[in-house]
Amino acid sequence: MSRDPSRVGPSYSRLPNERVGNLLAILLASTVAVAFVVTVVVRTSHQSESSTRLAAAQANTGVSAGDQSTSAPPAGAPPTSLPSTGTAPSQIANPPVLPALRTSTGSDAGQPTPAQSGSAEPIPAQSDPTRSVANQTAGAPTAAQPSATTPSTSPPASDHPASGGPGITPADPAPSDSTATDPPPIAPTQTYSGPGGITVSVGAGWTPDLSSGGGVSDYVEPLGVDELTAAFFRIGVENPTPAATISAEADASIAALKAADPAVEIVSESFGTFLGTDSVDIEFSNYHNSLGLVRHARERLWIAGGATYILMFDTPEQSWDPALEFFNSLAATAQIAQGQ
Repeated sequence: MSRDPSRVGPSYSRLPNERVGNLLAILLASTVAVAFVVTVVVRTSHQSESSTRLAAAQANTGVSAGDQSTSAPPAGAPPTSLPSTGTAPSQIANPPVLPALRTSTGSDAGQPTPAQSGSAEPIPAQSDPTRSVANQTAGAPTAAQPSATTPSTSPPASDHPASGGPGITPADPAPSDSTATDPPPIAPTQTYSGPGGITVSVGAGWTPDLSSGGGVSDYVEPLGVDELTAAFFRIGVENPTPAATISAEADASIAALKAADPAVEIVSESFGTFLGTDSVDIEFSNYHNSLGLVRHARERLWIAGGATYILMFDTPEQSWDPALEFFNSLAATAQIAQGQ
């Protein structure tokens, strides 16, 4: 059986057109899918680039989100950001403006202005209990708040109130040490007498030593035992038949010392006047007494009333006073009674 060419031809002619339509539909779907993928990739790239730039900017400036939330603008400038308190954005959408704290002097310099608070009356701080006072004051500075370098015009409080005013009355000044300017107490003196009517006045407490005998009187220092071991002074008549001159008396005295102890040393021999007459001072050392103790002494001889008087101060060698203070006291107070 033969085919009918008129029936077979049209079926073959429709086949290419249907394939072309299917291909176009596939191509269109592929194009839409590619476009969608490209769009997603581009958006993701833009978001990643924005995040990178933001992170780089924060790293360069060195300002963290916490630091930005607590930094305060200069005095007089309106607040540019809200403090980070950890509350939800809905809770701090309209933060209340706190009035500035009053100073201790009670001045109203810390009240906010309408421009800062946004209204004529300040909103009480209790309207937002989620914010602490430290965050409120740090995040809402006012122009009236004094800076750390603002000088204070009020005088500082004194720790010592003036006399007569309130507070503790200043203590009276400590009394001055009057003993520093008072003269030292004068030691009591005593008058000591010797043969020939001679007297001296020195410190009390010297006791007579009766072992001297003859025409002189010896007095031993206070607490001293005797003239052999302690200091003593001698006053009286050394020679009842004096030589013709004081120089001859000096030679005779030195000769007697050397006869008693050849080791004696004559320190000095000086002539002068005493009580209106010629005198001589003889100082000697390295003189050994009967106990073998070394002594140091100074004697003054003068001729008066037909006799040679003596005034002598004798001490152990280690106790000798080169200033001759006590010897000079004896000489300054020595007197001879009239008629002697």
